[in-house]
Amino acid sequence: MVCTPMPNASPNDIAVLAGGLAHEIRNPLSTIGLNLELIAESLGGTEPDEADDRAVARRKRMLRTVQRECGHLSEILDAFLAFARAGEPELKEGDLNDLLAEFAEFFGPTAKAAGVRFVALPTADLPPVRFDGRLIRQVLMNLALNAQQALTAQKDAGSEIPQPLIEVSTRPILAGPSGGAVELTVADNGAGIPPETRATMWNPFYSSKPGGSGLGLPTVRKIVEAHGGLVHCESDEDGTVFRIALPSV
Repeated sequence: MVCTPMPNASPNDIAVLAGGLAHEIRNPLSTIGLNLELIAESLGGTEPDEADDRAVARRKRMLRTVQRECGHLSEILDAFLAFARAGEPELKEGDLNDLLAEFAEFFGPTAKAAGVRFVALPTADLPPVRFDGRLIRQVLMNLALNAQQALTAQKDAGSEIPQPLIEVSTRPILAGPSGGAVELTVADNGAGIPPETRATMWNPFYSSKPGGSGLGLPTVRKIVEAHGGLVHCESDEDGTVFRIALPSV
């Protein structure tokens, strides 16, 4: 059988198809997860203890591995669905500083718990931007989580980072004859992203992290471009900055 692309498929068509596919996979996956929990209950958990013989301890370890992989598959489904639905934002005029304040209130405690300082640096009197708050919040979450995980991994590996730091900021910029824009940046003071990773990190399903879905940064770019914006990355041994330019109204 030869499969051909859907003719003139819109982003919404693809999102609907992806949603149906995810639904068909998630239902049996949920059933598998429930049965794994029942098996774990019959075994007295998934952590071997001194009372277990070798066979029972082995079953518990195998069960724990299967549960972990089911969780990973569920995370990939969520990332795939987010990627498929990123192409059609519901644009409303608003102030990115309001979104930044909400995100800082939400993400700040998460960063602090990981030993990372989080700073929001809004610029006053920004021009308004038409954006989908849910999707731009997802962009911030993807980038900030990536930064936090990279900083934490470097710290755990013994890298010397005086104070792991993530800064998220806004500022108005000139975008040329077509008009102005607002720049949203997410920066960290980590060891930077290797050039070979920067060359491929926007490709779907590429990930340099163990267990990563490889859809975080492609989703970021898809969301930004669906807003008529641009995103690029600057990185060296002193840190990494993601710059997002969104057209102002």
